[in-house]
Amino acid sequence: MRSENGFPGTGGASEKKKGKNGFCGKIMLFPRLFCLLIAFVIWIYVVNISTDDYEKTFTMIDINVEGAEALTSMSDISIYDRSEGMVSITVSGTRQDISEIDASDFIAYIDVSGISEAGRVDVPVKVSVPETVSLVSFSPSSITVYTDVKITREVPVSVDISSYSMASNYEFGAAVPETGSVSVTGPAAVVGRIAEASAKVDLNSQWVTSSFVHNAGLVFLDASGAEVSSKFLTSDVTQIDIDVSVIMTAELRLTYTLDTGTDASDIQSVRISPQTLKVAGDPQTVSSMTRLSVVTVGKESPSEITVDVSSLTLPSGLEFRDAPEKITVYVVPAPVVTEPVTEPPAVTEQPPEETSPEETDATEE
Repeated sequence: MRSENGFPGTGGASEKKKGKNGFCGKIMLFPRLFCLLIAFVIWIYVVNISTDDYEKTFTMIDINVEGAEALTSMSDISIYDRSEGMVSITVSGTRQDISEIDASDFIAYIDVSGISEAGRVDVPVKVSVPETVSLVSFSPSSITVYTDVKITREVPVSVDISSYSMASNYEFGAAVPETGSVSVTGPAAVVGRIAEASAKVDLNSQWVTSSFVHNAGLVFLDASGAEVSSKFLTSDVTQIDIDVSVIMTAELRLTYTLDTGTDASDIQSVRISPQTLKVAGDPQTVSSMTRLSVVTVGKESPSEITVDVSSLTLPSGLEFRDAPEKITVYVVPAPVVTEPVTEPPAVTEQPPEETSPEETDATEE
């Protein structure tokens, strides 16, 4: 058999050998690719995980103030402000170690216990980093603190009720805090701005129908109502109970009472002006009332009676609202019915009977 090039028997053998070598080449390619992949993974690990020259900066780390209580206890000086409140820290280490920490693992602070006078003082910032990494740098390296003479003063307590719902004839009455004032201690520059301690009563959209007691936190406010906030302020009271009264109003219909011995039929009509009076007080008491008797009417009552509203008596805890000074009562007695007098029949006198002469004579004889 000839091959295409004219030489006998060579074509088939060459093709078989070529096919065999191609298959083996493909088989050997897979181990080489696998080894290349492994080498790449190892390189990535060495470059990204194992190297010690990786750096990262952590920001927004709070600077704590230490020694403030010691400073206040040993002198009449107190801190009221500072230039910075946060620091950025750069550390180095392996990617693995750095990936396992966050900003909460760092500590930054200043020590103010050594300040000896009021005014403006620069204090160095100190930092502490996890043992698995090394500190490279941090910023700022120091901050300015402002100190002032410590004072104590009494400020009044006010009450602010918010976020509530109630019916239109309900309202808040007195809101009485358990104490009328609190003692505040701190830097004079801060304490001097405080006008009041506001007890914030947040009812979370609660429907209000009765009086209640609420425990509230205190917020210091200046004369304009803006909050005066400082971590260097202390108070003898931080939470306070507020006794809040709720008032209900209602219109009571005015009525009258019949005097003893007087029957309803003895009175034709009674008109009262005004017809109603508004009262306010405890919701439970007000809701139990619908009318109010203001006068006693009898057979001998005058046609017009004037009643002083101030003389009327209400249940304990209730009061009149927008009431006039006087009430006028108009009384119309029932008309008196007189029965006609019946006269007895007239009696006609009969003339005496005349006696005849014969009878007279007969009698004489």
